[in-house]
Amino acid sequence: MPRALRSAAEVPSQGRPAADEPGLFSSESVLNLEKLIFAGSPLSEVLTHIAQLVESQAKGMSCSIWLPDADG
Repeated sequence: MPRALRSAAEVPSQGRPAADEPGLFSSESVLNLEKLIFAGSPLSEVLTHIAQLVESQAKGMSCSIWLPDADG
């Protein structure tokens, strides 16, 4: 499973990249997102957390997640 976490570990934690790899999201933040998903949290809550993590990477950064409907 470390390999799966490694590829998914590109999700930030509280605005701080992993200490040993600059620019990557910490394993802690990935695990927190996984906990939300596995607990059956609503999609909107999970996506909100993802957007907040991305936005925490730089001052003034803004993140949008688009969900197209069936018509695209």
